[in-house]
Amino acid sequence: MYLLFGNSKRLKKIKEIFLQKDLLVKDTKFNDYLMVAEDPRNIVPTSFLSGIKITELTAKDGYFRFFKEYGELAYLFEPPPKPEVGDTVMVVGGKYKGMELKGIVKEVGNNTCAIETAILGKLIKITVDLGGVRILKETDV
Repeated sequence: MYLLFGNSKRLKKIKEIFLQKDLLVKDTKFNDYLMVAEDPRNIVPTSFLSGIKITELTAKDGYFRFFKEYGELAYLFEPPPKPEVGDTVMVVGGKYKGMELKGIVKEVGNNTCAIETAILGKLIKITVDLGGVRILKETDV
């Protein structure tokens, strides 16, 4: 993720470019901040980026750096909800990514959860990182 700070008119144009290319863009409560999933230097013409501060938020340390540098803005971005035992989830990351596995959470640890799912007609239990699952709503099941 990348946090952009600058002129709200330029950010609005950058947002339009990202939306035209069907790339992820997140608005904030402040017009002079914008979050994007891809590096804008590779997508947006350089003329739009003059005067825009780009901060990369890596999964490892970026969020902590973001909270430290932007303190009061930290509340804008909530971490995804942690699954609970009994939740129906879809596996979206890890070694099972792309298999579109759905299952029921049986155990939740600090960083992983055990999911009961069916693979090739057999009911099995797999372990997946918490970031590799998405909780499904009743309408998605």
